[in-house]
Amino acid sequence: MASAYQVVGKQLQNADRKKQVRDQAIDGHVSSLNCGELQSTSSETSLSPQVHSLVTRRSHVIMPVDCLDDQLTIDLVAIKQYFGSDAVSQLDIVGGASKLHSLANAVHGRICTMTTEQFRSTYHPHLIWTGLPQVFEDCYELLVTKDTIAVHICYLLGASTLERALGNLYLTLSNVRQCPSLLRDLLTTVELKQCLGAELMFCLQCLIGPPVGLNLRNLIWHGFPYPGEIPTEFGYFLIMVVATVGRILLQIKGVGLKHREYLTLSHDDVIKEYCNAPTAGVTEVDMIHLINTSCFVLPQKKSIWCSAINEYCNGRYHISTPLLLSELEHAVRRVFVCVNNCPHRLLTAESTQLYTTFDEVRSSFSCHCVYY
Repeated sequence: MASAYQVVGKQLQNADRKKQVRDQAIDGHVSSLNCGELQSTSSETSLSPQVHSLVTRRSHVIMPVDCLDDQLTIDLVAIKQYFGSDAVSQLDIVGGASKLHSLANAVHGRICTMTTEQFRSTYHPHLIWTGLPQVFEDCYELLVTKDTIAVHICYLLGASTLERALGNLYLTLSNVRQCPSLLRDLLTTVELKQCLGAELMFCLQCLIGPPVGLNLRNLIWHGFPYPGEIPTEFGYFLIMVVATVGRILLQIKGVGLKHREYLTLSHDDVIKEYCNAPTAGVTEVDMIHLINTSCFVLPQKKSIWCSAINEYCNGRYHISTPLLLSELEHAVRRVFVCVNNCPHRLLTAESTQLYTTFDEVRSSFSCHCVYY
């Protein structure tokens, strides 16, 4: 009778053989792709019609009152009046998201004329609670340059920093050891709602919460928007929400925020060796030339890739890495769509469907799709 080790070993060998056969089939399909096929996936947008309309459409609803308080953070009373108490209490995310652009535009109009120094002196105390105030100060500095990908960087860095900071706040308030793994679940916790108020949490849910809202963090992290497609005002609004949380926490006595330790990779020699190897002897000019001549990257996306390469060559890896990850996913999605002949999956899914993401492209289902 075979031992458990022998049975497991045989199962692994069989799985490995199946994987080799499957990979050979995939390689055959991919190698037969040409630039014409990849270029056929080019379109004016990678946002589905409903998502595109929600994100880019300018609301006709005008903010009736000043949206900022005397500390130049969001006035929560004005927000409640703007959205309506029923929308906030009943969590009408769809309705709230459709009105968020006017609110973001009003915020933008109040703070966009600040110099970087004025912004730092005004908002630094309200950003300290995140543990990384420099991230949001740098995001503001990028936004005022009117660079078309500034809002992408703002959400890649700012939303991630905010998510971690809100997790720290939740763990401090709830005194539990584990916070929700999904941002949309974290935003619905009773602890955060009681601490920060229903109005502010409603804004966050409309902005970066479930798919029925704007869901800007996920859209950008999965590489869907083109440069200039996400209104810059939403970048300013994200920063202002973060500052408003900081202002609320400063007014609450006895909240000793506990910050979790960060994972540090910089001292790992293996990772440093691995990360440095691919670009040995390759210059920035070489990499940009490759991007500009490759059909792997859409023409509309090349400015993002070139910016990511520039950030990498200047040692700003915290910016280049998320930019490259999100754009790599978009490029690989195009190959997946061509290989599997499913062009509808290039666009963002509606709220009732899942996105085609890295996880799905790498799943066994995606590999088997090649045979269809």
